[in-house]
Amino acid sequence: MKYACFKIFSLVDKGKFQSKSLKEWCEEVLVLLQSVQPRTIPITIDTKTALVFTDGAWENGVGGMGAVLIDESTGSNLVVQDEVHESLLTLWKEIVGEQLICQIELLAMVLVRWQWMRELHNRRVLLFVDNNSARGGTIKGRSTSPSMDDLVKAFYSIEVHLPSFWWIERVPSKSNPADEPSRLAGEQAAVRWGAHFIRGFQCQHRVVEWLVRAAKKRAEAATISPV
Repeated sequence: MKYACFKIFSLVDKGKFQSKSLKEWCEEVLVLLQSVQPRTIPITIDTKTALVFTDGAWENGVGGMGAVLIDESTGSNLVVQDEVHESLLTLWKEIVGEQLICQIELLAMVLVRWQWMRELHNRRVLLFVDNNSARGGTIKGRSTSPSMDDLVKAFYSIEVHLPSFWWIERVPSKSNPADEPSRLAGEQAAVRWGAHFIRGFQCQHRVVEWLVRAAKKRAEAATISPV
């Protein structure tokens, strides 16, 4: 409910609001309340921590993403490397211009959340990221940037059915092991660390479709004059 609670402040300002946007927010909250079930925590929960490092890079028109997952429970180490889909870069450029590093950093976090939604279900996850905007948005549950706000909502959408216990912390860039895969050098890094290398997030296509629909819906709502 964190996202829905924070969103109301952007819709209501000193008694003035757009009735259509507020109506849509009420409908979203109703759907959310009907979907969310009481959270149960099994006594057999795996208390070992899953460590996740994510990073993004934006250089020469290429959006690189990297992630490193260290599972204390299974002992597995993964290095993931990917590039942001061109359609999403085009969408973001239309909204915010050429400075896309914050969006890319947050997208890497969202893709980890979607890709391993079942593996991380009911797990304690310690996520490290070196971008304060991405970290702050996920902690607060909202962002003043529409594109970042869509990403935050995508991150929390998994919590409805497959919640986990997340703690999001900052790591300096020079200490972030996800820096290399975000700069498309993940294969070499995986060999050096003895980790399994994965090229590409399988869920990126679904996430891109989700974000494009959200942006389209927001654009259509913005064309409606305030009542």
